[in-house]
Amino acid sequence: MKEAEPSNAAFYDGVRDENEKYKESGRKVLARFDARDPLGATRLHLDEEHPTSHVLEASMTSLVKSANQDIAKAQADFQSSRTFFTGMVIAFSATSIIVALLLGFILSWAFILPVRKMERVLAEITAGNLRQHVDVPNGDEFGKLAKDLNGTSERLATLFDDQRTLTTQLSKTNASLEVASEAKSRFLANVSHELRTPMTAILGFTDALLAGVDGPLNEEQKESLRWVERGGQDLLGLINEILDLAKIEAGKLTIEAEPFDPRELVESVVAQHRSLAAQKRIRLESHDVGTPAEVVLDRQRVRQILVNLLGNALKFTDTGEVDVETGAAADGTFRISVRDTGPGIAPELQQAIFEEFHQAVGAGPGTGLGLAISRRLARLMGGEVTLESELGRGSVFHVILPLDCRAAVAEAERLEPGTTGDDEPAPDPRVEL
Repeated sequence: MKEAEPSNAAFYDGVRDENEKYKESGRKVLARFDARDPLGATRLHLDEEHPTSHVLEASMTSLVKSANQDIAKAQADFQSSRTFFTGMVIAFSATSIIVALLLGFILSWAFILPVRKMERVLAEITAGNLRQHVDVPNGDEFGKLAKDLNGTSERLATLFDDQRTLTTQLSKTNASLEVASEAKSRFLANVSHELRTPMTAILGFTDALLAGVDGPLNEEQKESLRWVERGGQDLLGLINEILDLAKIEAGKLTIEAEPFDPRELVESVVAQHRSLAAQKRIRLESHDVGTPAEVVLDRQRVRQILVNLLGNALKFTDTGEVDVETGAAADGTFRISVRDTGPGIAPELQQAIFEEFHQAVGAGPGTGLGLAISRRLARLMGGEVTLESELGRGSVFHVILPLDCRAAVAEAERLEPGTTGDDEPAPDPRVEL
């Protein structure tokens, strides 16, 4: 302890001396007791040992008191240091957090500002203002992204300008095409109208000559007139088809919906073609699979569609059969299917044959208008004409029509307010034959 507290060395020396004196007095007292001198031992105890013990007790009390004071002081110093260091830790932590927040805020704006700039540019591009530029001085990924965005904006602006130029050109082209189409329809209508009247007169005179109105004819003369009649009928059919096409394109072909029995119509058309089927030795059959007793359609146009399809089937079928099947479907439509065992139609031609003046390869004589007109007539009545075919296995044409076409016709007239009820277009006085 003396070495631990050099400043109290004198105190510790005094305590040690007193302790030695106390030990010496104790030995003397013990020796008197051993010599059977209790009275001398008592006197020695009271004179030497006991006072020395009091001196040691006072010294130890002083030491304990001093030690307690030192302990109390040390505790106070420790508590003070603890409070100080706790405050320092809290202050350091708070300062670190504030600095981290400030650094985070500063760093975040290094990301937020470029993103906001690019957002504004993208919003302008979305609104249609394509020539936009974003200025991001960062040399990191944001700078590269901004550069890419500027390049994309320039390319979009260039493409948009090209597209606008192309759209303008297409609009002019479409306008020119509409004018040309209107001129074509007007020309076809006028030509057909002007040709039909003299052709009808030629056929009338031919019939009169064959009937012997102007006197008897020999067989050679009759055969020549029959050739004239057949050619005239073919030409009149062509004229009528061109006139129908012109009416449809001009929106002047009207649908006269009326109730009729479709079974009678189909039977009459099939009967009309039996002689041609017999000449080609083709079996011509018709089947009724639930045909409705009455439909409300344009009787003449339905007949025209069926005549076109059945005539084509007999024309392209050399052997086998042609079958006409009629019935009603679960979706409330009237259907006619014309099936043949002809050569079939290649898949790449199955849509093209419904275009005007287009015929399948090897189709032979014809105008290529029958199927186009048939599909358009069906669509005017709210229906459709479809095809199933496979090369070498024949074809099936399906006519799908509503049981009542008046609603479809009314809707078509509403969408095309320019449609008129004229039976045929009036001749254009500017067209001269």
